[in-house]
Amino acid sequence: METRWSRVLRVVGWYFLFCAQAFAVQTNDDFAGDALDWCRWEALEQAGSVTQDGRLILATTGAGRFGQARVLSQYRLIGDFDVQVDYVRGDGFGAPLVTSGGGFAQLNVAIGLHWNETRFIQFSRTKTSVGEGVSVYSSLPEHSGTGIYSDVRAEEGGLRLVREGSRLSFRHRDGGRWVEVGALVVPATPVSVFLAIAHVDQARGISAHFDDFKLLRGATDQIEFSMPDGFSRREGFQVGGVSENWPAYKYFSVPPESGDSLALLADNGMQWVRVGVTTVSVPELDGVPPEQWATLGFKNHYWGAREYAARTLIDARDRGMRLYAYLYFSDQAANWGNQKAPGGWAGKTLEETATLAEQHAFEVATYFKQRGLDVEIYELGNESDIGMLDFLPGIRIPLSSVDYVNDHGWLRENVWSIQATILKAAVRGIRRAAPGAQVAIHPAGIQVGVGTQFAPSFFKAMRDFGVDYDIAALSNPYAYFPWSLDRYSTACWFKRLTQIVNQSASPGRPAMIVEASYQSDPRGLEAAPMHAFPFSPAGQAGWIRANLDVASANQAMSGFFYFYPELYVGIRPEFEPLFAGGILHSAMVGLPGLAEFNPNLPGSVAAQLPQTGIWVIDQEATGAPGRGFQVDVRNGVMVLTFYGYAADGRGRFWLASGPIGDDGFVGQLTAYDGGIPFGGGRGSADAVGEAGPVHVRFTSATTGIISLPGEVPKAVSRLVFGRGGTGNDITPRRGVWVVESESNGAPGRGFQVDHQGEMMIVTFYGYDDDGAGNFWLASGPYSANAFAAPLVAYIGGTPFGSEYRPARGDAEAGAISLEFINERRAILRLPGEDPKHAVLFKF
Repeated sequence: METRWSRVLRVVGWYFLFCAQAFAVQTNDDFAGDALDWCRWEALEQAGSVTQDGRLILATTGAGRFGQARVLSQYRLIGDFDVQVDYVRGDGFGAPLVTSGGGFAQLNVAIGLHWNETRFIQFSRTKTSVGEGVSVYSSLPEHSGTGIYSDVRAEEGGLRLVREGSRLSFRHRDGGRWVEVGALVVPATPVSVFLAIAHVDQARGISAHFDDFKLLRGATDQIEFSMPDGFSRREGFQVGGVSENWPAYKYFSVPPESGDSLALLADNGMQWVRVGVTTVSVPELDGVPPEQWATLGFKNHYWGAREYAARTLIDARDRGMRLYAYLYFSDQAANWGNQKAPGGWAGKTLEETATLAEQHAFEVATYFKQRGLDVEIYELGNESDIGMLDFLPGIRIPLSSVDYVNDHGWLRENVWSIQATILKAAVRGIRRAAPGAQVAIHPAGIQVGVGTQFAPSFFKAMRDFGVDYDIAALSNPYAYFPWSLDRYSTACWFKRLTQIVNQSASPGRPAMIVEASYQSDPRGLEAAPMHAFPFSPAGQAGWIRANLDVASANQAMSGFFYFYPELYVGIRPEFEPLFAGGILHSAMVGLPGLAEFNPNLPGSVAAQLPQTGIWVIDQEATGAPGRGFQVDVRNGVMVLTFYGYAADGRGRFWLASGPIGDDGFVGQLTAYDGGIPFGGGRGSADAVGEAGPVHVRFTSATTGIISLPGEVPKAVSRLVFGRGGTGNDITPRRGVWVVESESNGAPGRGFQVDHQGEMMIVTFYGYDDDGAGNFWLASGPYSANAFAAPLVAYIGGTPFGSEYRPARGDAEAGAISLEFINERRAILRLPGEDPKHAVLFKF
């Protein structure tokens, strides 16, 4: 029987012969089945309900004079698009409407566009107190006073939106014909689509059915997502815990907490500790040995004081952990919406507050340095989504009727601009005292407001306002607050999380989950568990494993920190939901979740999965052109493309594919000749022989050992050429891509895409004019979802089994460009050729 990898070897071994299929973006929805697909939609209800029975059913309860039910797309539409849906009005539309109190009663069945909760356009089949029709409402200020309306009597039909450039057309179908009822000039920026039903100024329950939702034309920022194969601790990926109560239990408790839970965490893979610091200083703690702190009696203001925080950092350092400190900028704990200025700072002007913030940051970093503490990351502010230091809506920032959580434009101009002034000052304080440290800024972000754009909007504002930060820090939702995670499948939730993370990261500024926990016990919780992860020790362990898998596999993510891992049920009688989020059974016994942090520790002999992308031979990484290879690993199968040199010095590519297992990867390197040169010509290529076997064992996600034909084993590592996310709406998938039209069952051309931060590298594998196989490299910025750069060939490098010699650049073949439609599909332009569609190879 043919195995998966033997089939891949047979198919991929003919190099890019495979019948590539375009990535089918998960947008169209016929609403089959009895449950909403949360991979496509987010349900939003206000005195309403969202159900499904082979159709989408939106209904309102009639409680109150306003009620609505909506579903908002989990993706945004990019550029031009054409989207439509069928509707049937249900209950509640028959009786006349009665207007009272000067209102304008209406019942709406709608499709719309959603930039955020305060910037949207709604196209409705509407019933009002004066008639029946279709109408357009826009909340955009530029459309104030603009109305679009047309008489319609149909109980069912279709609603359609078509954007071409900045023109948005509204079309209704009554029977079989679409009729345009009007158009508006709108932003050409990414936008989500929603379906909705609402009653306005009328206490009446209504319902409607939606069916056959289609994106007829257009691209989205949606990503295809599948759970990674496992947790591989790549170089630079920071795994740790948030510990703020260690001194209270270790030094102030009478009797003190037995055991050494901090050492237990360090021994089980938590290589970092993240510690909060208030604006309080208690010099008396430095004057008393910590073993005698219990004689002082614990006082509330000790918690988080710089001397108290320093004790955790010292003890963590002594146990081999690396150090991360976050500054509350408050004399107490400060988190989402709770950002109280310390007593001595209250009422200061913005300029005075910024000066105080800079001095405080400088003094804290200086104090830690004087204590011999190498704090590598300083986080400025904790969950400061809507401001800090009393500069919050309704406190020091005047607030009218605006929905400030969802009005990102209002936040940007009225809150985040002020916050940026404070943060820039605080960053200056850290840079003066600890110039080698990284700086993080931290909104909670992930489940704040409606949709996925809160955190990306926050970080974009910080960049635009000139805040000099290095890490985009985020908090995972907590189960002791209401959440919607129980409505997602595992893959769908992590897909949404990945979209938020990728859009929050930017070139040189990776994202990091700095707070996350999951309960091992359900007592006192307001949220229901995710379907695959019950609130039990085993469920908690599975949830941790899934988060580490996803975070470590994403190049835009630089770390994952677990919140209060040292806690356990029974450590104190109160706050059971908080304590059940810990991963200990007792001070020195871990729950199953603790073991999930163990994989890939230094010295581990377990096989590791490599990162997809470009790898180099370490001893040949001299700065001159040389040899290298690219890997793509999916579903237990690896494709390795080696670019090197023939004995006569000509550039040459070889391909190997097969399973990756406990002993790493083994395959035969096969060369090809006779294929299509730039500009066209010959047809299929032929395999012309094997160079011999290649064996790669990966010691981490970014390091390994390669054995090439006729050569001794050599160390290899992932090429690092940038940091952070792409900063684009579309983040292309790294790996093997193919020319769609040339996937005809015979050897053809292809290329591999790699990107880090704002830089992209494309390695093209094709053929010279004489038919000989060759490779070309192109590198440059990835911007506005597009890439363009010259294709450069190389000659004169090291053949297999020979002594190292650097290569040199040869002639350029011309420019290559890629315009990405989504993460798996692009328009490819090659020298002397018409544009072609390229797709990610699916194996």
